[in-house]
Amino acid sequence: MRLALRLLKPVRGAIESTASIIGYVPQRSGRADSGFPLTVLEMLNSYRKLLKLRDKRVIEETLSLVGMDGFENTLVRSLSGGQSQKILIARALVGEPELLILDEPSTGIDAGSQEDIYKILKRLNREKGITVVSVEHNLAAAVSNSTEIYHLAGGHGHKCTPQQYAEEYLGHKNAEI
Repeated sequence: MRLALRLLKPVRGAIESTASIIGYVPQRSGRADSGFPLTVLEMLNSYRKLLKLRDKRVIEETLSLVGMDGFENTLVRSLSGGQSQKILIARALVGEPELLILDEPSTGIDAGSQEDIYKILKRLNREKGITVVSVEHNLAAAVSNSTEIYHLAGGHGHKCTPQQYAEEYLGHKNAEI
């Protein structure tokens, strides 16, 4: 993930991407605001300013995309885990990325929120053309929400379909996905 985000350089080989803008959603570790008493609007607006974007409508649009309209004046620290994750996705969308990388998007949130998050990600891919790459240890979520899986184990990787993954790694023959 750090290679794809261009935070590290490969020791050998190359990472190639045509995406000029990459959005990143880090793994949630509790609250999305790091303890500061920020409203959702303040958090997203500070990120917009950091990116030097002039159009304030981008915040309204991203909140709508993640189903968090009306939460602008809510303190980030008062949000549930699923709501907090949606705000982190909204923050990543402020820069209008072509590629969205998520680290463990289903960790620490209830099953209903996990389903909501993956619906949002699928919609972003389908309607906005955003490529979504997710590191996911929740195998059920990975299998049911992916079009391709790249399984890493023991220093080796294997690319497969979710169906192949369910059969090869989870032992589910004829799995319904």
